[in-house]
Amino acid sequence: MDELALGTVTLATNGHGDLGHLADDAVLGLDPVLASEFAGLIDTRMGVIGRVVGSEKEPAGSHRFFIWADDKAQSLDVGHVVVTFSEEAAVIGVVDEPRRFSDLRTFLDDYFDRHMEESLEADLATRRPEILVFAVDVLATKHLRADVSSHRPPVSGPVYFATPAAIDYALGRDD
Repeated sequence: MDELALGTVTLATNGHGDLGHLADDAVLGLDPVLASEFAGLIDTRMGVIGRVVGSEKEPAGSHRFFIWADDKAQSLDVGHVVVTFSEEAAVIGVVDEPRRFSDLRTFLDDYFDRHMEESLEADLATRRPEILVFAVDVLATKHLRADVSSHRPPVSGPVYFATPAAIDYALGRDD
């Protein structure tokens, strides 16, 4: 996989214990308890690859949620397994259906913008901002407590590539 330069910060434990190998790689915004408990599920080598996002029309759900991808996360693609979090659980899912959004209301807006240009190949004077959003289908959820089965959707927060241990758990091969 490609290496990303996303930058990381050190996360204080706030009295919740040692974060082990995550201390130097953890990203601001990840709860220290979740980071410590689920360290084996999070591939921190690539850093944060995106964030969970929900909207009025497409909220995060227990079976499917959405993430926007960091511009530097060029290796993120359909079929990759990722990990994010609900309030007290790790949510493991497989990346599906990428869609790129811009501030265009309709396709005609782009057509009329380009119609004034000399050619279709020409760049517009101002580049429209775009966001790459992936749908993620939930494979499994692992709660902090082994006796709790959680199906809560993930909250807005960081998304990481999954480790082989996370993939094994999601596929029921963690024995």
